[in-house]
Amino acid sequence: MKKSILLGLFFFTTLAIALGQSGSSQVVEPPSFHDQIFEKIVEGGWQFMSLTMICLLLGLTIFINKIFYISTIESNKEKIINACEATGGIDDVEGLRTTLQQQKGTIPSVLEHGLDAIPRGLDKVQENLLTYASIEKARLESGLPWLALFISLAPMLGFMGTVIGMIDAFDGIASLDASQGMAGVAANGIKVALITTVSGLVIAVILQLFYNYLTFKIENFNNDMEDTISYFMDFLVLTKAERD
Repeated sequence: MKKSILLGLFFFTTLAIALGQSGSSQVVEPPSFHDQIFEKIVEGGWQFMSLTMICLLLGLTIFINKIFYISTIESNKEKIINACEATGGIDDVEGLRTTLQQQKGTIPSVLEHGLDAIPRGLDKVQENLLTYASIEKARLESGLPWLALFISLAPMLGFMGTVIGMIDAFDGIASLDASQGMAGVAANGIKVALITTVSGLVIAVILQLFYNYLTFKIENFNNDMEDTISYFMDFLVLTKAERD
């Protein structure tokens, strides 16, 4: 009985201490990461911080748009090749066209445009394929120059904000007397000025990662398209040779 009473007292004492510590920790709880980021943005000044954030938003918009577009035009290269081999090749143009229309993505559409030139010869077929492939490549890479612009612009805007902030800090120092604590004013002004540079560099790094990922996806797509076009031409030449 005594043991149970002592255990109960120990339990409630421990619980009370824990609740007291949790209550005190809630009072001195540090600001969240999002609150700290927002505080730094406000400290950096809305003029240049807003410009760097615009670069981030526009770059993010381009990235999402291109990723969505690439996901809608991607094709299964092996599936296209297997489907073409199941047809009669150059002797079965309509069957080949129907097979390509049943495939998903842009590569079958490019190959289908090549079929339109079969009556004029295989050279014209290859010319059509390369023409439409180049059009698709240009469409894929259309947003990359803008993304590269924002990558270079974000740190420049951040650095410009830092220079202007440093000028304001030294103007504030110059207006003070020797007894008014110049060191504190200088340190605070320099800290606020450097925030814009940090934000510009962080945004540039994020956008550079987006840019590299997009170029990787586009290069993979272009390689698949070139390989499929090369196979398609070989397939047409082979079936033509077998017929002759």
